[in-house]
Amino acid sequence: MKSRGFPGFFRKGLEMVTQANVLEEIINADMILAGIGEEFNRVNILREKEPAYQDIADAFENHNMKWMLPAYQEYLRQKHNISVKDSLEKLASILKDKNYFIVSASTNSQIYEIPWKREQFVMPCGSSIYKQCSSCNDSEILRVTSREWEEMVILFDRLSEEYKVLNKQAEILHDMKGLLGNCSLCDKKNVLNNVYYEQYNEASYVDKWKLYTKWLAGSINRKLVILELGVGMQFPTVIRFPFEKVTFFNQKAKLFRVNGTLYQMTEELKEKGISIPENAIDWLMNL
Repeated sequence: MKSRGFPGFFRKGLEMVTQANVLEEIINADMILAGIGEEFNRVNILREKEPAYQDIADAFENHNMKWMLPAYQEYLRQKHNISVKDSLEKLASILKDKNYFIVSASTNSQIYEIPWKREQFVMPCGSSIYKQCSSCNDSEILRVTSREWEEMVILFDRLSEEYKVLNKQAEILHDMKGLLGNCSLCDKKNVLNNVYYEQYNEASYVDKWKLYTKWLAGSINRKLVILELGVGMQFPTVIRFPFEKVTFFNQKAKLFRVNGTLYQMTEELKEKGISIPENAIDWLMNL
């Protein structure tokens, strides 16, 4: 899932498109493929609201605990009342009678709470909802308990207050490492089940991914509308590059790329792709 950089060429200029145009395309489509990206993590707002954000994010990485970052972001979204639910519930309402599939590269756990058709939704990058063994891939992937989350919040509160005191910071991070219990098979510590852990256990989503690839195979020669919403270059092999490939090879596909900054379209897709230079969350609210 590592980035290989931007494609070599981009479109010159933007094709203007109204919200009504997009809705009409959705209504007339046989199938809808929607990708939810990093804009839905709302990191830009978290940085504004929380002065300690970058220092704490760096601390996680320096202590080999980057897998804790989605939980810390969720903690901040709750603390500052930052939600993406309204925009995604609107999307779910628009798509409810359509044949669709949702793929998310965002790790925002709020996305799980949207009333998608469960068999047509996958989050391959994980989140802060599930935990896995830090060592073996044979143990069961379990839901983080409410008690574990409450204890995590307490430690996040402490970390926000004492992150500049290095010995305190190290002590709190050490406590966090033991927060999720031990594996029932090998007794090694559990970690959060997401892409930021080097031994990420992909069993949590692999069955859904198989359904997705089967669904996608059925889109050949069907009128397919692709909504790429707030997808950046953090994990381009999950959504951005595959969506471009699908658009290129499916003669009846149309791609709408909505992004506040990375809205550029490749030259190869200039006849089938439309760039919309808006934050995807705001754009959905106006759809």
